[in-house]
Amino acid sequence: QYVFSYQTGKEGGYHKILTAQQLVVKIDGKDQVTAKVDTYQALKDAIGFLGKTDLTLDITANVTVPEGETWTPISVDGSQGNGTLTINGNGHKIVGLNAPLVANTWAGKSNCIIKGLTLENANIVVDENDANGNVGVGAFIGQPCASQIITLENCNLVNSTVKGGHWAGGLIGVSGGYNGTDGPVFENVTIKNCSVTGSTIESKGSVGAIIGHAAWDSATRVDITGCTVTGNTVKSTGSSNDTAGSLMGTVGCAGSNQVNSDLEPHAEPGVFVTNCTVNDNNVTSNTTTITEVYGRQGSTGGEVKEVQRRLKKWGYYSGSVDGIFGSGTKKAVISFQKKNGLTADGVVGKATYKALGMTDSYNALVSGGSWRASSISRGRSRRSRTGRST
Repeated sequence: QYVFSYQTGKEGGYHKILTAQQLVVKIDGKDQVTAKVDTYQALKDAIGFLGKTDLTLDITANVTVPEGETWTPISVDGSQGNGTLTINGNGHKIVGLNAPLVANTWAGKSNCIIKGLTLENANIVVDENDANGNVGVGAFIGQPCASQIITLENCNLVNSTVKGGHWAGGLIGVSGGYNGTDGPVFENVTIKNCSVTGSTIESKGSVGAIIGHAAWDSATRVDITGCTVTGNTVKSTGSSNDTAGSLMGTVGCAGSNQVNSDLEPHAEPGVFVTNCTVNDNNVTSNTTTITEVYGRQGSTGGEVKEVQRRLKKWGYYSGSVDGIFGSGTKKAVISFQKKNGLTADGVVGKATYKALGMTDSYNALVSGGSWRASSISRGRSRRSRTGRST
């Protein structure tokens, strides 16, 4: 069944786009909706079609957020039946965003694909004081989690500010699949031919111009290819000296890359960076100047051991107390969080620390993979000249 219509207004109980032309194709009983967007109002209206559908937003002109208007980020929730959100920018801009374009993706078939779009003069501040301890903030996508496909291609962030949360990235805040036994999802994140220029990215936790925390779960692969990061200020204001990087703050989780066998076959997990250019960025973590493209690999050490000891004592964890936040530790954390009415995300943030009785020490702990890089051209930072390629 194919239906093509130009709809204006709302009538008969059907949600209809006010100013955007739409094409609805029904495949196997599921609507595939394409909406052409040429104004801010059309963008807002088109999002209403993201029900039990796949939605494509085809941007045909530059869009500006009106003065005094607060953007409500898109949420793509597979648990509510949402499908794939595709945004084709076609070389156009969205100017003046004051919140992430997409807040999050979650579960099942809730994919997100954004191509050919520039965000300019965005001023995005979310959970600036990290009160929640588990919020990811990014201009394009804040927190894509447990989705099969996340793609940013030919996307650009220009002259913008992204600030707040526990993980902040110019493009993406934090990403990760789900390696648990109750509906595991392997997440493939592709960031290709994107750029971040002349922008400020700041957080109390992991922060990077491309992504704050690349892979917080071992069931994740992140490919960053052909990206350019130039003339930015990247700052982690927390107590750690290693959570900021010009590309990313934290690479992934420490420990094993083992992925739930239910997810076979899957791509090799980890973070892979190829042919990226990094120039003239001021990167600091707790006032320490960082000249590397990433801050740290993942969570290890004494805090992790103490979490493991407590979880083991209370019967949630049966592995070794080795200070490595691997998949076994994450599974135990999720069980503990569920039992104690906390958000079951496997991240030891402020609320989980408090429930564990560890309120005197706070540096969010995460789980995940490996890191590989090739052909990263690094010019000069504002404080040091590296002149190196790796």
